[in-house]
Amino acid sequence: DYHLKELSMGEHQQPVVGMASALDLAKDSWHEQDWRAREWFVVNQAEIRATEGGILIPHVQMGVEAREQTLGPDGLEDAKITRSEHPLVKYAEAFTHNFDLIAERKSSVFHLRELAKASVLAKYLLDTQVEMEDSWFELIKEVKQMTKMEIPQLWNQRTSSQVNLKDGKILDAENGMDMGTRGVYGGISMGLDKFDLGATTMQPGAGEAPYSLLFSAADRGAVMARGVVTPPSLMEPRGVDLNLNKFDLTQTVVAGEAGEVSLGQAFWSNVDCKQGSVFKAEDKELLAAVFDSQLSDRREDGELFVPPEMRQVHLDRLRALVKEEAQVAAGRKQHFLSEDFAAAAPGPLFPSSWGSSFDLAQAAVPTAGVRCEQPDQQAVARAMKTAAAFDKTAEDGTCFRVYRADGLEVRTTRSRDGEELVGAVFTSGLEPVAACQAATGERITKAVEYVEKASGTQKTVPDRHYYVVFETEKGDRIATEKRADGTIAWRENPSDLEARNKLAKVINSVDKCDFDISDIKAAACGGSSYAASSERKRFAHGIFQKAKA
Repeated sequence: DYHLKELSMGEHQQPVVGMASALDLAKDSWHEQDWRAREWFVVNQAEIRATEGGILIPHVQMGVEAREQTLGPDGLEDAKITRSEHPLVKYAEAFTHNFDLIAERKSSVFHLRELAKASVLAKYLLDTQVEMEDSWFELIKEVKQMTKMEIPQLWNQRTSSQVNLKDGKILDAENGMDMGTRGVYGGISMGLDKFDLGATTMQPGAGEAPYSLLFSAADRGAVMARGVVTPPSLMEPRGVDLNLNKFDLTQTVVAGEAGEVSLGQAFWSNVDCKQGSVFKAEDKELLAAVFDSQLSDRREDGELFVPPEMRQVHLDRLRALVKEEAQVAAGRKQHFLSEDFAAAAPGPLFPSSWGSSFDLAQAAVPTAGVRCEQPDQQAVARAMKTAAAFDKTAEDGTCFRVYRADGLEVRTTRSRDGEELVGAVFTSGLEPVAACQAATGERITKAVEYVEKASGTQKTVPDRHYYVVFETEKGDRIATEKRADGTIAWRENPSDLEARNKLAKVINSVDKCDFDISDIKAAACGGSSYAASSERKRFAHGIFQKAKA
């Protein structure tokens, strides 16, 4: 339950490619500034299946239910959400749709489902009043003292506001900012110290008694469960709703034939090996996709790993979900290699972390020019030797890169452990850098210094670009900066300047200047040696101060 709320708030990478957190869904399609809600695990279906040999196998279908919280007389209260467009509802639907795949990938969700299965079996034994042999109650000789298993109250909020800027100044600052808060709240208390784990008892007069289970892991992933019946007042679901009283478990269903499985490291050896696996080729390929190391933490279970069900109906369900995931990944590549992709705002197909946490009211402008069907391969090779202007990695380990050099924009993809492949080449949407030329005779009337985040940086402390924009008496605008290779960029009326300025931050500005453009250009033109970030910053400051003087 704790992990679910963290996933809802986007605090961890989503376990399925293309899944968006509830807050990302709210940002894209929900316009209420304030809402409070929570999401709970629920059991949607439960039954007992029997094999031909008489073995009872519990079966459950679990999901996630979204509930909005409203302020009542006793504080926040849960109320079932009926609005299908609510972001928490959308996230719950996506989680429920992918539940089987997520349960195989995430250990915490898997063991929650195992808890539900054991609870179903315990309820079946109670409902049918099965007489148990004493040996069942002697499997664990001594119950160890349990520590207090409580998780602190989870309180996650995200606050957003809109600020109007013009020439580096905040408009209507005296009126303050209109803040909106969206939050997911919750918590869970296991409370195992409340239960008498020494014996199984039946609450007097209880028709369908509530239950709790104590798990004890045995060697090689075997799990043994022992039922503990408790009064209703001691078992109140707080985030995980395993209320099975609505299910009639007195009837059994014939179970399908189970496939062969191996436990612990033996399972991983059969998944990873190239020859001699006990699994069919198509099943082995499926298991490798399900337990993708970029998306799954199940390998950390080691020898305590419990394999998935190998019944065909379960494998078919997993196969369908993995196929949907592959379609999302293919759609990402298609969009990335199209003219519509903008590095500053990748869009909802990609992880939200790829974009800036600060959004603009105006959509990002794609920087690509015209697609080159037969580009100069030598120019492409030179571009790929430069530092990538855009370098991001998706949840499944696929790397997306953009290189810009020699008037070209090269876009590449690389799957995990694969080779980097050129997917598309465009003419660069940036204006070419002009060489330092003779003075034009125009007078500079305004100067603004900007700082912007460098795209694709992998450093712990993000690199930054500093540049200065001059305006002349005739309305022309010139952008100048020192690049990483030490050359000076001098761009007159570049077409992308407006979009670039909207993504940058103004750090200095002066409205009254009276300099000839030739003086500034002469000061700007410099050498071609490598320039560190601090040198590029000093260059921008120096040019601005000269215009300000």
